[in-house]
Amino acid sequence: MKKIISALLISFLIFSAAGCGSVNDTPSIVSSPPDTSIYVSSTDSKESVLNESIENPSSSEETQTETDSSSSAESSEPQSQTSSVCNHIFSKKVTAATCTTDGFTEYTCTKCGYSYVGDRKPAAHDYGKYFCLNCGKLDPQADKYWALIAWIDNNGQLSGNGHFSIFPYEFAEYSVSVLKNTYDKYFYIDYYDQKNDIECWFYISEDNTCSVHYSNGKTYGKFDIGKSTLYKGMEVKFDDFFTPETENKNENVIAEECSKCIDNLMLHIESDILYPKFGLKMSDFGFINYK
Repeated sequence: MKKIISALLISFLIFSAAGCGSVNDTPSIVSSPPDTSIYVSSTDSKESVLNESIENPSSSEETQTETDSSSSAESSEPQSQTSSVCNHIFSKKVTAATCTTDGFTEYTCTKCGYSYVGDRKPAAHDYGKYFCLNCGKLDPQADKYWALIAWIDNNGQLSGNGHFSIFPYEFAEYSVSVLKNTYDKYFYIDYYDQKNDIECWFYISEDNTCSVHYSNGKTYGKFDIGKSTLYKGMEVKFDDFFTPETENKNENVIAEECSKCIDNLMLHIESDILYPKFGLKMSDFGFINYK
């Protein structure tokens, strides 16, 4: 009996020793340090960020929230030309071309303010039948004779008797004018020296002829001549001449006066009226010796 009790006691002690060894091994496994290699970095910044994330998990959410807020704020700012964020809605401001300046359209986004310039149009004259509708410049392709007729009709002043359209140029000693009868299709140029009662005028038609008239007081002379044959200082031969008995002036003297007057008239008509206003010369109307 004692042998049986002794065997049982020995078995109990052996079992107890085995159970104690198993319990002691478990803490050694739990208490072993974790692998820290994932926290090791060649830079301190990476380590600090990772440590912060572990130490304060909510910080990553806060950072993300701030980033989204920043993006939202940026999207409300005006976008640059290369931005694809703004769905542009453009208004436009048109600057029309003039005779001397280019035209263009400025497009501006009503949402972000981005703008650009397009639809450029070069400066150009807007010619009507004879002249630019904006500045009055003569159309270089227009017939010069009929262009001048049209200009006098539309811009000339009526003379005192109401029969002529007039473009006057006044000097101290005399006046020089371009005139047109209100119903005839020819114009004439006129020189008048009121002080000495001398007048010289040309009736100018579309063809190559013109009629020259000269008067000194009541003495009067007239001749017809081709435009291309009229020249400065030419010797005048009147086709018709009249001098009253009260004046009885010499025809050759009057003819010489007329010749000098023609030169003076042509120079003033061209330099003071036709060229400044229209860019025209007497040669444009067939007087080729006046260039």
